[in-house]
Amino acid sequence: MLVLSNASISGPLPSWLRKMAIIPHIDLSYNNLSGSLMNLPFGRRALEVLDLSRNRLIGKIPKCVENLEQLRALIFSTNALSGDIPISIGGNSLLTWLHLNDNEFTGELPQALRNLHDLWILDVRNNELSGKIPEWIAELTEFMVLRLHENKFSGRVPPSLC
Repeated sequence: MLVLSNASISGPLPSWLRKMAIIPHIDLSYNNLSGSLMNLPFGRRALEVLDLSRNRLIGKIPKCVENLEQLRALIFSTNALSGDIPISIGGNSLLTWLHLNDNEFTGELPQALRNLHDLWILDVRNNELSGKIPEWIAELTEFMVLRLHENKFSGRVPPSLC
């Protein structure tokens, strides 16, 4: 386990992250990390928790996030990440926590997220997401927390969510 939360680390994500031994839990939250996510260990199939919340990270989430086959928690909240939420996140079938709130994501919620049958928390509040709130969200029956507010969704809340 690597926990360097609130450790006053600044600058780009360190390149040594890609070279580290297998670590199932990486928490670099509450720092001043900047730049893109390209130095993350996306080839580490054993990674279960990745928390990079409350930094200054920018750019898109790389599609290779699906390589993290054991990922259970992906926490990228409160950064400046942008672009579409990658379809590839739907390939992380063990994911239970998905926190992408307080970023600059655009587009619609990808339909591939419907594959996350064990998802407990989906937090995408305070982004620039648009389109209709998809009906398939009601198919995710393990939800404890669903946060969609402060986006640009249109239309009505699907009756299946009421």
